[in-house]
Amino acid sequence: MGTTPAGFGTSLFGNIPFYQVSAGVATQLANIMPPGGRVCAVVDSNGAADHDDPSYAAMKVPTLAAALPHARANKGDVILVAPGHTENVADATMLTNLKAGTIILGLVDPHKSYAPTFTFTATASQWAVSVADVQISGLRLVAGVAAIVKAINITGAGCRFEGNYVHLCDASYDMVIGVEVGAGAHDCHIVGNDFQGESTGESTSPVIVAAVVNRTVITRNNFYCSTAGAAKGQIQINAACLGLVIWDNTMWNGKALSTGNIEFAAAASEGVCGNNMMAQLNNGVATAQGILGNTTSLVRFFENRTNDEKNKNCFYTPAALGT
Repeated sequence: MGTTPAGFGTSLFGNIPFYQVSAGVATQLANIMPPGGRVCAVVDSNGAADHDDPSYAAMKVPTLAAALPHARANKGDVILVAPGHTENVADATMLTNLKAGTIILGLVDPHKSYAPTFTFTATASQWAVSVADVQISGLRLVAGVAAIVKAINITGAGCRFEGNYVHLCDASYDMVIGVEVGAGAHDCHIVGNDFQGESTGESTSPVIVAAVVNRTVITRNNFYCSTAGAAKGQIQINAACLGLVIWDNTMWNGKALSTGNIEFAAAASEGVCGNNMMAQLNNGVATAQGILGNTTSLVRFFENRTNDEKNKNCFYTPAALGT
């Protein structure tokens, strides 16, 4: 019988599948941290609880700002945010002491009622991610006031914004910009998030790439929200982004007479955009809707589907086929 290297399966079952998980893995029994990283703090506004493990309790701090100094730069250190944690984001200073390579990880499904929740309570409320290789995952981020200028502002390279629940808007509150990818934010990944809004509210730019950056990946997100303009995209590419990937997103634009889900400005972006499922409310030429303003881009499109009528099947967008 043949042999296989230790850690790579057995002679009977072959190689074990490999999955890249930079934030670690949560199991029923324990959290498995990335090699070299450590849990450096636990953010919990509820303080000590009965039956807390002593080492766990010793790491508890009441705010995210208080946790940040405990991380080491570029070591993959993890800040855990406990179930039931609640905190207001009152200005743009909460992440002032954020170190490169820090992972901020919520410990429960962000759709749960007891998920760790950060409420943005002023128009200038903002998380400014200005250092490299930060990951933010598993958090519930909520608009708590009208006209929040820019909730998440990413300018550090290698940022990963993954698996979060972002409540963009309702009848009274809104994030004008939900997540902005700005100058310097190369290799940004926006993956597996849920961007939600009530039908009575609007967000101008749920996700916007606002500067010339390379290798932005926007994939497996769910958008159910209204844009502030009928012809505005929930994903907006407003500068020449090279190596762009927009793939496998599900999008519903609830704005009256909406036509847009993904919008390209007059800039020569390069990359691929495919397998996105998009719905709008305007009953027009479906093949000209969903993806807007792509005439000047150099992006290649693959089987993007759009639908502007209830109980009907979809069309491909853009309409033109390659030769």
